[in-house]
Amino acid sequence: MSQLTVTPKRIPAVTRAGSPLFAFVDYLSSIVMTLEAWRQRDANSMQLAHIDPRTFRDIGISESQRFIAANKSFWEK
Repeated sequence: MSQLTVTPKRIPAVTRAGSPLFAFVDYLSSIVMTLEAWRQRDANSMQLAHIDPRTFRDIGISESQRFIAANKSFWEK
């Protein structure tokens, strides 16, 4: 009986830093995280706009500060 020997080819290890696929996935992930941050900021601005002005006075925030915070664009920190 003859014996068949198979020598597997060495497959190079794919590193995260050197892989275009991982770079693309990281890029998409950063876009998703940015969009989520923008969505959260927009939601926070909407909530600020609907809080009673007395509440802001109680915590020491003026009406003008509230107006500025509530009317910031979602991409502004």
